Amino acid sequence: MQETSIGRDQVVGEVHYLESIGRDFVKSASVLLENENEQDGPSAHWNSINLLASQALELLPKSLIAYKICLDKNNSSLEEIHRAINKKLGCLGHELDDIFGEVSELKTALSVIKIERINSKTNKGVFIDEFRFIIKDNSGNEKIIRIKNLEAARYGLFAKNPDAGVNLVGDMKNIVDFLKKLSEETNKFRASMITEFDKNMKKII
Repeated sequence: MQETSIGRDQVVGEVHYLESIGRDFVKSASVLLENENEQDGPSAHWNSINLLASQALELLPKSLIAYKICLDKNNSSLEEIHRAINKKLGCLGHELDDIFGEVSELKTALSVIKIERINSKTNKGVFIDEFRFIIKDNSGNEKIIRIKNLEAARYGLFAKNPDAGVNLVGDMKNIVDFLKKLSEETNKFRASMITEFDKNMKKII
């Protein structure tokens, strides 16, 4: 058996690019929050940060799911790997609770206790559509990270579940801090998965 494989090469290339897109979203959100000034007002970039956060929280865990598929199918054809990834990620859509349900180790690393979807369907009369990540902070206290659903972040009151939710300064800092930790933990898990795969391949060879 060859030391490299189609699935392993795929991880290094296309799937790594998916992760890098998510990491760039995190960096952009962080820069926008840091660069807010008195002239623009404290909420000048919040809509952009909300949109970036929604996408980063979708792409980074999805990249780990894609890595796992590549490694599990390391001897399969590129077409089969593509089909498997597209089917899995497509079924998950933009539902952050379902996506994170596929990466329980990441949830644990992020100290996520529960993820709740709040919108007009779950709570009649509310004009928000968000995922609430309930986490434990370093002091052991529960904290809520409010992440807008992707459609709500893009269309606001014109979304299927109308959203006019307003963030506070503390909300935005919590979101960006959470995104940074997400990026760091995704990097760690990806590196660990590939290292373990390579180690097992050497044993086979």
